[in-house]
Amino acid sequence: MIKPAVKLLKEANVIDYLRSKSRYLPFSVSQIKSVKIVDKYSNSNFLYRIVVSQGKKVQIYFLKQAWQYNKRSYLAGQPIAVDSSRIIGEVYLIRYLNKLWPAGTVPKVYFFDKQAKVFLMSDVSKKGKLLADEFDKNKIHPEIAPVLAKHLSLLHIKSYKRRLKTGSNESYEKMMKDFLFGKKWWGYALDKFFNKKEINDFYKEVKKNSNCLIWGDPINRNIFVRPNGRVGLVDFDFTMNYDPMLDVGVLLAHWLWMKEKGNSKLSRDCQKFLGE
Repeated sequence: MIKPAVKLLKEANVIDYLRSKSRYLPFSVSQIKSVKIVDKYSNSNFLYRIVVSQGKKVQIYFLKQAWQYNKRSYLAGQPIAVDSSRIIGEVYLIRYLNKLWPAGTVPKVYFFDKQAKVFLMSDVSKKGKLLADEFDKNKIHPEIAPVLAKHLSLLHIKSYKRRLKTGSNESYEKMMKDFLFGKKWWGYALDKFFNKKEINDFYKEVKKNSNCLIWGDPINRNIFVRPNGRVGLVDFDFTMNYDPMLDVGVLLAHWLWMKEKGNSKLSRDCQKFLGE
């Protein structure tokens, strides 16, 4: 097992860690009722759900630590290196999006521990349902298409050609681009559908395009559907300056996959989403 570069947070030591950051907390450590690790849909990062009792109110917070290895591979004893500096970009983008998008769409960051790659954030899932879980129930939610389109277009337009700081370093951005389209990773199994020359030619064209700040991971397990067509959006550690069509393609892919299931109602709802 490779020795970690920073101390790994666990359920048993989260409260002690928060006690050391007490001046930054929106609650008292004595008000914490429970700390539970969130494993579902979490591949690389460690995420802890913190339940706090503040008078008659119960509040939920999340503590996230970016790890220098893929979490699941690390726990299996075969760690795959992942640049933990990606969390710097995530915190930067969340703070930027809080100014750009409606209040409550993305979490509020209460503090960021750059050395330990940890930050505390608010809960945006209130009264919401995780879209990935809804997909499992064949609920497609075409009503959220306009708001997702508006949010992404605003992010892309406001940052287009501006080369905004993502917070991540150049080596991380190169790793991500190689993962998505490059020679090393053949990301998303593109080589099952296209030959390597086609992928490389496409990658070269993408690199020529004017870039903007992108989310990088607008997948259904990072979207909460809330009442009245509102959404809560999480997990921004893929952020980088890149082609905005990556966000569009990754987002639309989920509804295209569901459309291919052949269920007539699903097809109608998916077409409605795609048509928006």
